Amino acid sequence: MAAVTTWTGREANALRQALRMSVTGFAEHLGAARRTVAKWSSQGNKVHLRADMQAALDTVLARATSDVRERFEALVREGTSGALAGPATLPVRDTQTHTGEGGIHDFYSDGDVRRRDLLTGVTISGITLPNVAALLDALVAPRPCNPEPIALPIRQFAREVAAAKIHYQACRYEQVLARLVALLPALEPTRAEAEGEQRTQVDALASDLYHVVGSVLLKVGDKGMALVAAERSARAAESSQDRVAMAASARIMTHALMSNGHGTQGRQLAEDAAEHLRRGSGLASTDAVAVYGALLLRGAIAAARDDNRDNAQAMLD
Repeated sequence: MAAVTTWTGREANALRQALRMSVTGFAEHLGAARRTVAKWSSQGNKVHLRADMQAALDTVLARATSDVRERFEALVREGTSGALAGPATLPVRDTQTHTGEGGIHDFYSDGDVRRRDLLTGVTISGITLPNVAALLDALVAPRPCNPEPIALPIRQFAREVAAAKIHYQACRYEQVLARLVALLPALEPTRAEAEGEQRTQVDALASDLYHVVGSVLLKVGDKGMALVAAERSARAAESSQDRVAMAASARIMTHALMSNGHGTQGRQLAEDAAEHLRRGSGLASTDAVAVYGALLLRGAIAAARDDNRDNAQAMLD
């Protein structure tokens, strides 16, 4: 039989099926990530494999039995559908290459299936999508319900931001949306009344607040406005000069950049911010260590999606 000139996802999937292997089994056989093999299966000839994977598949095909080679040739001639087959696979909702939210990557990387299923349907925990529009209104042009802007006491503002973060992490989207819509108009009045250390504290809280806004917007697929929220988080963190806040805002910015197709810039940002946090804080607090790890993980995902194996492995190490 003729050798494969260039392996795409289509030929790789045909070989997997000819070998009677599951996605997981084929990935282990090649030493590849499961989501990589799943991507070949879902995207077919839209995916051109890296040189090392081309060589690995050449070897597998050369060592295959005559029966396997015959099945492979028949599958290639017939044209494999590219669909994930067999009971061990998960359904795929689209066939586009993604760098952020949605698509096959998220089944295997971020574990956000529950959140995404809640947020991409007609309702969000019982709330219809226009409530997300209310969040966008509050983000773009925050107007308090009362004629006069009302500042919140710092402690109350801190409690409310912390509650929004907890609700988001617990997938209580009705509560988190309500809090965000109320908090965004109160941010500038609260900051205006703060002085000295309190002003710095409000800036750090604002960074957290915009971080949650960006996370919610990424979940509903509004990647452009999520990037706006991430940039505001970064600005507020910079104003606070809080190293942990700055690193946390870099994490949501990395996520937003990835979702908008800027994986290389996201990876570089995560790498630089992690190093800045390590040098500046000495990782002397549990908060610093937690954010450092989360930032490196997000950077590793960005590097992996950018096919930068060395950087991904370095950050995971």
